[in-house]
Amino acid sequence: MCSEGDMVYLFHKCTLADGSVNKVCDIFRVENHKIVEHWDVIERGVEKIQSINKNGIF
Repeated sequence: MCSEGDMVYLFHKCTLADGSVNKVCDIFRVENHKIVEHWDVIERGVEKIQSINKNGIF
């Protein structure tokens, strides 16, 4: 999780029942300590991605 100004970003790995893996980013805009907006970005089928370095994708 990270934040910048009034934006909070939460990155997580979601493994589905069929074994496929999604990379998910939830984005929140906060105002007066309350969530006022939410977006999400989902990258599907990332278990097939080969990392080009030792860091991996998660």
